[in-house]
Amino acid sequence: MQRILSLAVGITTNEVIENEALINSWMDVFDTVIGKVAFEYTSMVAVSPILDMIDRKNSIPKRKKGNKLLMSLARNCGEEAFDEED
Repeated sequence: MQRILSLAVGITTNEVIENEALINSWMDVFDTVIGKVAFEYTSMVAVSPILDMIDRKNSIPKRKKGNKLLMSLARNCGEEAFDEED
């Protein structure tokens, strides 16, 4: 599961990939896998790239993808995802 999560984060945050169907499919995979992996690993692999995506300096489409990933993280990991950053 950890490898699949790493692949999902890598593909969904990659700026070179322009195939929207591929990215959306991997976002669905991310949503499915994120709750099944230990949060320590999730924090190490996914939180930083997601926070980089939602930064205001990025374009709106990239921020939308980041927000979708962030909501998936929050839905599956709960308050722990936000308390970890404090």
